[in-house]
Amino acid sequence: MARGQSIKIQGRIEFPDKQEQIIQFPPFRQAFVSQNGIICAQLAQRGITGPKNFIEGIYGYYHLYAKDKRNDEALIGELGKRWQMLNMGFKTYPSCGATIASTDAILSLVRDKQFGPEDLAQVEVRVTPTIYKLVGHPFQIGDNPTVNAQFNIQYVTANAILRKSSKLHHFDASYVKDPKIMELTQKITVQVDPDLNEGKRELRGRVTMKVATKKGDVYTKTVDGPSGYPPYPLTEEGHMERFEDNVSYGGKPLPRKNIDKLVSMVNRLEEIEDVRSLITLFRSRH
Repeated sequence: MARGQSIKIQGRIEFPDKQEQIIQFPPFRQAFVSQNGIICAQLAQRGITGPKNFIEGIYGYYHLYAKDKRNDEALIGELGKRWQMLNMGFKTYPSCGATIASTDAILSLVRDKQFGPEDLAQVEVRVTPTIYKLVGHPFQIGDNPTVNAQFNIQYVTANAILRKSSKLHHFDASYVKDPKIMELTQKITVQVDPDLNEGKRELRGRVTMKVATKKGDVYTKTVDGPSGYPPYPLTEEGHMERFEDNVSYGGKPLPRKNIDKLVSMVNRLEEIEDVRSLITLFRSRH
């Protein structure tokens, strides 16, 4: 019965019927996935097993996610030696992964060429069909301004030009609704370029950004893929910058001493006897 209820709950959270529900509460969805992983490990530790054919069965991984293309070597080869966790991507900015390369490109141009909103005549962003389908639509503010902004290239480009960065608070409703942003998005066009990735899957995230100024200067930047994702990992400084942005966000930011201690403890995580000691440091007051 517990297993059936687990499947029922996971079905509601992970596979909602409407596309708008999928992006409405992404942090909750990811949190539940992580929670389910821990619960599964705790159940297995107690001898409570799951379906036997979760890999090969009709509802298993190969059939549902790999189009029945079985490759046991890729799945379990070098088990205990090859760690796919090391290939995980970490977002450089707090928006959809499909907007990261565009943000990289425009921030690079802003920093190198030193132009601002008042200098712009036009911005053209060329992306692959996959990226356009996800985040290339015209920017409009709907019922959830934060999500509208996080999933839109026009917004992240305008935000980077106006604020010279991309931070969590830039996606708060008050920032999203800034009239200066709306004015800037009118100068930004996103176009599909089917040949941009040269037929290579690894270049499906490629972006070309072209900025034309009122003085007649034209600046171009091509980014082959989003920073933070293989093969463009974040630097240690990049990880710290993202961490600092996260812990300082919200109505009750963490005390500096808590932040410093968290960093110190995570850097020697294998030496910590009880990871629950980390949890108390996430409280703004003791």
